[in-house]
Amino acid sequence: MSVPVPVPIILLFKGSVNRSIKTHFPMQSTEQEVVYSGIALMQYCININKDDKYTLNILTKTARNFLTLYEAGMGNGISAIVQIPQAAYLNAIGALPEE
Repeated sequence: MSVPVPVPIILLFKGSVNRSIKTHFPMQSTEQEVVYSGIALMQYCININKDDKYTLNILTKTARNFLTLYEAGMGNGISAIVQIPQAAYLNAIGALPEE
């Protein structure tokens, strides 16, 4: 059984659509731990924005996109998985072209 390890994060904004979270995961983190950490962070965002329907809509779309991208095979290895949250968010706000 794994023991939860606190992971410090820094939220960075650049321009109107770029949102980045800088994290320092332990080197032995698995892909699954990284994915579930992202989902847990989104749940926290949902909880603190529970009265903002617009933000909740974006977070809901981002969460759905996050899981869809991961299940579709995006993110083969931790270095590729880190691209999923940004792609999920950009798709949720309509900043990515439709396929």
